[in-house]
Amino acid sequence: MAIELTNHRSGERFSFEFRPVEKMTDNIIGRTYLEHGKPVRVLVRWSGRGPRNVLIERGDGSRVVRPRWGLRRVTDPGRTDPGR
Repeated sequence: MAIELTNHRSGERFSFEFRPVEKMTDNIIGRTYLEHGKPVRVLVRWSGRGPRNVLIERGDGSRVVRPRWGLRRVTDPGRTDPGR
């Protein structure tokens, strides 16, 4: 899967080839999470040393790289609000 991203500040574009890792214990790729109460889908994750970033796709089709923390799991697939 080829991913192309644009730096929103400089306008610089770059792309990379993504190959899924097979044996992951915490595979979040393809799962739906909530970002500020709105559903997003995780496309790519980075792991290892450093920040735990993920590439997400929002409902409007935009793709953003952001830290994994702050994303909330959807407990019920038909539910989009986190509830308390």
